[in-house]
This record gives sequence, C-alpha cells and structure tokens, in this order.
Amino acid sequence: MHLVTGLTLMVALVSLLEAAKGGARRGDGTNVDVHVIDTGVDVSHREFQGRAIQGYSDFGGSSLDDNGHGTRVAAPLHVSPKGMMPAGSGNEFIVCLKAGTTLAIAEAHMNDVKRMMRKMKQQGKTAENSYIDKMEHVGNGLMFYTIRGDASLINELRNNDAVEMIEQNQVFRICQQSCPTGTFRLSSHVSQYNLDKADQRGQQLNHRFSPRGDGTNVDVHVIDTGVDVSHREFQGRAIQGYSDFGGSSLDDNGHGTHVAGTIGGRLVGIAKKAALVAVKVLNRGGSGSTSGIIRGITYSVNRGATRNDKASVINMSLEGGKSFAVNLAVTSAINQGVHVIVAAGNENQDACNHSPASATGAITVGATDSSDAKAPFSNFGACVDIWAAGVGVISARPGSRYRYLSGTSMASPLVAGAVAAHISSSGNLNFAPAAMKSAITALATCNLISGLDTASPNKLVYIGC
Repeated sequence: MHLVTGLTLMVALVSLLEAAKGGARRGDGTNVDVHVIDTGVDVSHREFQGRAIQGYSDFGGSSLDDNGHGTRVAAPLHVSPKGMMPAGSGNEFIVCLKAGTTLAIAEAHMNDVKRMMRKMKQQGKTAENSYIDKMEHVGNGLMFYTIRGDASLINELRNNDAVEMIEQNQVFRICQQSCPTGTFRLSSHVSQYNLDKADQRGQQLNHRFSPRGDGTNVDVHVIDTGVDVSHREFQGRAIQGYSDFGGSSLDDNGHGTHVAGTIGGRLVGIAKKAALVAVKVLNRGGSGSTSGIIRGITYSVNRGATRNDKASVINMSLEGGKSFAVNLAVTSAINQGVHVIVAAGNENQDACNHSPASATGAITVGATDSSDAKAPFSNFGACVDIWAAGVGVISARPGSRYRYLSGTSMASPLVAGAVAAHISSSGNLNFAPAAMKSAITALATCNLISGLDTASPNKLVYIGC
C-alpha cells in the first residue's frame, strides 16, 4: 500500500507537472489510499462518488468536516487530450468560474488574481510574461477568462474558491475533407443532391426542393473562418459580426462561406431567407483555439439577447479534442434559448471524444454520402443525434463562385438550415432548443442509412412539407 498525505496538494502537483510538459495525467489513483489529515471530510460530497470514508477523529465521534478546509477540492485542470495540439506555447489556460457567481464576486476575483500575479512576479515565483485577459460572459451564464502562466500560478488558481475548472487552450480546426474543388458557375445541370434528399423520403431523387420554411426572422451565427458576405448567394442577408483576430470577419479560407451557403444561400441553401452572421474564430489555415471558440459563442449569445424579434441559431463546423470549457459554453448558450448545431468530426471514431460534438444539448450531425451510406470519415456513436449529406456538397466560394467540399462540416449546416426553416414555419421564435432537438430528430427519415454502428441513431434529416 502507498501512503500519501494531502490529497489536494498531491493531485494538484501531479496534474500541473504533466500540464507543464504538455502531457496528460498518467494515472487515476487506483489502489491508492489517501489519508487526509485535516479538519475532517464531508464524505457524502458528490465529488467523491462513494470513495471517501470516515476514519479517525482526535475529538471523538465523527470525522465529518465542520470547518470546510478538509473537504475543499482543488478545481480540476484539463490538459489538451492525447494527440491534440495545445494552442500557442502550451501555457495558456481558460479559467471558468462557478455557476451562480455574481458580477460583484467575479470582479473581486479578477482583482485578487491581478494582485496575486503582481506579487508572484515580484517574488520571482511566476514568469514575467504571465498575463490575464478580461472577464467574458456567455450571456447570463458561463463566466470565464484566459490566462497565461506557469504551474505555480495555475496551482494557486485551482485553490481559489471562485474557480470551477481550468483548461489548457488547445487547437480547433474545420471539419473538412480533401476533395476535388473545381471552381465553376452554378447551372441547372449541377445536382444539389444534399437539398434534394432533405425534403423527401426514400433514396430516389426528384430534382426538386420544397422545404417547410425559409428561415424568415432567424439569425444564424456561422462560427467559422468568416463569410464572404458580398457573395450573390446571400442577397444582402449576410453581415460581418465578430473576428477573434481583430478587424474584418471576411473569409480568407473559404470554408465559412461554403458552410453559410448551405445554411441560407438563395440557390444552394436550405433557409433561403435566414440572416447570416459571420463569426470568425478560425484563421486562413482553418484553425483557432479553445478560447477563441468560446469568445465566438459569447458574441453570438450576447448579440442574440439584444434581438427579441429574431430567433438565434449557431452553427459550428469545427472540432477539437474533448473540451469541458467549450462544452460548458455550448450548454450555457442552449440554456439561454440559442439553438446550437455542431459537426460530429472527421476521424471515423466516437464523436463523444470530441468537442463541441459531445456538448450536452447540442444537435450533433454526422455525414452521409449520396447513396445514404455513412461517410467513411464521419465520427459516429451515441453523441450523434442526426445525419445529413456531407460528401461532394456544392456551395458558395468567395468571389460569387461555387465549389464541392466534403466533411461533417458540410452536413452540420444542412441541419442548421433545417432548424432555421422549422422555426420560421412554426411561427414560434421562442422555440425551445430541447423541443427543437426532439422535433428535428422525430421528423427525420428512419432506417435509411447503411454502415452505422449500433450506438448511432439511424436518422436522416428531413425538412419537407
């Protein structure tokens, strides 16, 4: 038996040493008894999952905690998952505050952290290039900020009463597959099979598209590489919103414009009257960071809260390793009435290992091909809610041109457009996200997709009349 004294200190040091080296934790403490010599422990606390027991009390009777110090659990630290790249130099972290934190407490916390950082720098206990960004609010939900610091600084933060969790900033990318992308002008002989399949049952195409709604009075926030808002597909309905890189939210990659086209283009889109808002969080190379993704969500939620006459939808055709911070932000958006549709990812593995695909409440979309078979690249499993065409999809390209792309990036906006269309056809701008998720999956065509595992729902998106 291994004896370790001081649970909080031990777990904190192991986690931080591994984070400093860019690795994951090596173990989970199986077969280790940790004796917490302190003020006692609230052994019934949910954090302990039945693994904490009463031991000894020097005062007689129970060893339960009547002070709180012994029960105090350091906030968890999540490092970039194995195989995923940390953003920057690996010393940037997202700090999420506890649910229910008031603005006054958040402001006091920020002031405390700034004072602590100044003191630690003066004492040489943390790096000189440590910094703290401003506090962000996802509407009236999640509060978070980004901080750069070494293990000593993060260790101090983990033991701060206001902190819920800390996560290492990681790289997120578009969910696009390589495929021929010839540039051409759209003409009547080009088949938009993805739309054709979405408005009818069965495998036979009828070369017509008659959806149940057009997205009127719905704002769709395209969290992506930006959007070419001047593209003729958008007819003046697309606007620049936010760029995490400063300046314009125009598209210098092409991915975001393609996604926006599928959502609301006049020829290639589902919801042909939806408003499209460019939220640029991915760069020219198609990558961004955890903190950037959350800031994009924050902008979208806060903007939507000011537009009482519009329903608000978010599409995220992007992915990274599983991120508790991103998932918290997504769920916070959903809890405030925003519909969030996300790509399942392109690794042909369990979508539950990725974010935002694993976020509670999101509508997670896998990709199928023109034969209604699972796309070979698409992630799958219990975290996928619905499937849509995502192979060889034609949509907008910057410069009022068009191109084919493949990926769950192409499937997600089809469902985002379907959600916008469904909202407009219902006439209910306050359609609850949970009710929409139930409605859109209930409407889906069942048992048509081949090649699925048993955990994946066999549901193909349907938006016909």
